[in-house]
Amino acid sequence: MSQRAPTNRDDDFQSEAILSFASGLPFESMVVQAGRYHLSWDAQNYADKVAILRFPATITSIEPRGCNPDAEAQLICRALSLYMATVVTASESRFYDKADSAQESLAPDESEDCAEKPLWSRGLVELILRIDSLKPEISKQFLRACKAYTLAQSLGENDAALGFLLAAVAIECLSTQPAIVQAHEVGETDDRQRTCERFLCFIKKFLPQDARGPDETDEQLLDELLRQVYYGHRSSFVHGGSEVPQATRFADRVGSSYFLQAVKGKRTKVPGLVWFTRIVHDTLLGFIDSDRAIGLCSDVNKSIRANIRDQSIVHLIAARPVSKGKVLSLDDIRYRED
Repeated sequence: MSQRAPTNRDDDFQSEAILSFASGLPFESMVVQAGRYHLSWDAQNYADKVAILRFPATITSIEPRGCNPDAEAQLICRALSLYMATVVTASESRFYDKADSAQESLAPDESEDCAEKPLWSRGLVELILRIDSLKPEISKQFLRACKAYTLAQSLGENDAALGFLLAAVAIECLSTQPAIVQAHEVGETDDRQRTCERFLCFIKKFLPQDARGPDETDEQLLDELLRQVYYGHRSSFVHGGSEVPQATRFADRVGSSYFLQAVKGKRTKVPGLVWFTRIVHDTLLGFIDSDRAIGLCSDVNKSIRANIRDQSIVHLIAARPVSKGKVLSLDDIRYRED
């Protein structure tokens, strides 16, 4: 990578990452521009289940903390994973001079008319721009929710208990935020009940009506299944309760929200993991499109970059005086008390 002195511009370099999609891409080719993020793929990329993400790399004197394009690309992957309900990963980012990036980088044919795919691309653009405009602390929690959801998808196939735990955590990343679920919406309860009530309130409030089938429109059944997820699966995993019953896999196989089983003569509805991860997916997208989320937005689109800056910095303690511009070795750094 070529080096140059920092300037007051924030677009001297172009970062590029190859994104891999576990379940493939929805169209043979696509070009999407969402603020500073450019996503594209062509027919060959489609066959390889990859797309190209480009965005300006901020290396300026105005923002001396620099940039972390690998971390930034991973945050976009989290949003894509939620939007497409699949696992999206990024390869190591590459840098180019902006003027040379078109010649040096992998560039799909961007001449295709994408008019037949406006709904998909518009939804993705709106999602990324909304995440980028949320207040940084809410944007951070939403992106953490996306990460937990993606891990629930990938790990839940082999471990239902982890799948339920991570999917529940995806909701709790947001339901625990007082600006999102307000105190008057959950009433007076003890701490453990309050956390569960926030969990229930968030899903019931933000799960879109058009994403609800007969089992979700039955408020009593929905409440029963969600409480079973929270107390029977999530809390049992953390606090030493029983294992997730095998019946949850039966629910997944027959495409039901739950599978009925009898234990010691008592009938229990065991929620399906596929059902619950779908509820989490639809609820997170419902939240980001809600008036509550709009009310938590700022006037500038910088939250994604703000979320990666602290990941980009290690505050070192000097073991001896060092001069500006010096390349540090381990001998220059105090990394233990002794």
